[in-house]
Amino acid sequence: EQGVKMALSGLGGDEVFAGYDIFKRMKKLEAQQWLNLAPLAIRKMGGALLQKFNPSVAADKIAMSLASDKMDFQHLYPIARQLFSESQIQLLLNTKGEINNPLIQLCEHIEQADLEMLSKVSAAEMTTYMQNVLLRDTDQMSMAHALEVRVPFLDHRLVEYVMGVGDNIKYPHTAKQLLTESLGDLIPRDVIDRPKMGFTFPWAVWMKNELKPFCEENLEALKNIEALNFNEVQNLWNRFQLGDPHITWSRMWPLVALGHWVKQNNVR
Repeated sequence: EQGVKMALSGLGGDEVFAGYDIFKRMKKLEAQQWLNLAPLAIRKMGGALLQKFNPSVAADKIAMSLASDKMDFQHLYPIARQLFSESQIQLLLNTKGEINNPLIQLCEHIEQADLEMLSKVSAAEMTTYMQNVLLRDTDQMSMAHALEVRVPFLDHRLVEYVMGVGDNIKYPHTAKQLLTESLGDLIPRDVIDRPKMGFTFPWAVWMKNELKPFCEENLEALKNIEALNFNEVQNLWNRFQLGDPHITWSRMWPLVALGHWVKQNNVR
């Protein structure tokens, strides 16, 4: 309405300059390499105890991490970022045998690169969530309103440079410290130091109330997909409805979206 045809977006800042919690967690795990020296049986036992006394998705992921063959980027990043564990995926699929997991393949490829931990996480974040969700959403929503959105943080020269910067410079104390310090006093400290705020909506409440019929209708469409075990889909939905801390809305919504896509495209 104001005649603005182009806008600048900060998209990519978190991925390039280590702004998400996943960067801190992976860096912390890197500092705990001594855990690799502990026998696998003891690590598994510690994870099982944590799950027993603190049932949650976070505890499940820690237990899976402790049960990994090796606690490094290649093995731990997929656990941190996957919505469903390998065992849950096996239950959801009717197919037997080993699953060809593209995220694990990507991490194996990144592991071979001569990069420090934070840059490895950056590469994974940019290749998955940023590329497939954030950039796509930005493009679709802006084009729907004839608005050009530019993402200067993703200029390939900047990305290539920052990927080569050492972890001790990129994240010595706080998230995106390299970026904020490079700006000097251009941004007030109360803006830089304020807690990170996401865009979280009450999805769980909506899916159990106003969106419940929509969710159930689209989940029902998954009955037509032979590769999926619909009984397990229904089991997950029932557990979510009952408030099972292991089945969050973010695990159910992709299945709802898949069912919607199946229905819209008449997939059999």
